[in-house]
Amino acid sequence: MIRIRILREEYCNHCNISRRSPRSTGVRLLETVIDREGFRPRLVIDYGCSTWRNSKYLANKYGSFTVRVDAIMDTRPNVVAYPTRLPFRDGVADVVLFTHILMFMNSKDEWQETIGELKRVSKRYIVLETYHVKKPKGIKVRCSGNNENNRRK
Repeated sequence: MIRIRILREEYCNHCNISRRSPRSTGVRLLETVIDREGFRPRLVIDYGCSTWRNSKYLANKYGSFTVRVDAIMDTRPNVVAYPTRLPFRDGVADVVLFTHILMFMNSKDEWQETIGELKRVSKRYIVLETYHVKKPKGIKVRCSGNNENNRRK
């Protein structure tokens, strides 16, 4: 969980993208599917994005009920959980958003288990977003201690 905390403190707090756009690129792509299929997401699980802009956007535009989930309480989520163990029933959500979290998890070894959890709780769509890093130093992670899992490579 330390890497997700570092993401919030070192990157998200300095990011101005959410101020410029009401929704992420992944949600914009999801909207093309929603419009094409005439689908309206009733329940959305939104994991990540500390500004909750995607949750707010989908709730306002489509009337979706959104559950905000994060690994740390600082962002005031509805549910606190690490992504490898989501406390939801199978197929409960129409859409699961996983926004800019994957690369900040404690270990790449957890990715497969996390994607399995996203698939388990989603009955229709998963929007999994990662960063396109143009300047790798822009997301440089500073960690203390010698724990190999906490060190960015």
